[in-house]
Amino acid sequence: EGSGVMGGSFYVSAAYSPAFPSVTSFDMRESSRETSYVRGYDKSVATIDVSAPANFSKSGYTFAFSKNLLTSFDGAVGYSLGGARVELEASYRRFATLADGQYAKSGAECLAAIT
Repeated sequence: EGSGVMGGSFYVSAAYSPAFPSVTSFDMRESSRETSYVRGYDKSVATIDVSAPANFSKSGYTFAFSKNLLTSFDGAVGYSLGGARVELEASYRRFATLADGQYAKSGAECLAAIT
């Protein structure tokens, strides 16, 4: 923690939080109305274009998650003066999904459309 600028203090914080997740189910739906379908991204499409409805052609899509180490980083930078404080926080969390086969474009297995 530093000090000196107009009697206030600058501070920095950071945290690393490993965890062992076990996601057993994942449900997707709209909260305001009945969901008619969830569609996954087409395995044969070589680019990612989420604005093209035809790219979401895989019916009955569900996500599967790998049992990997969940990595989480959190940090903050701030300035404190008296009782007032201004702070900027950032977080990063990552966990991997499992593809149910080969996709033409890496990352497409993480995309779904709901209508």
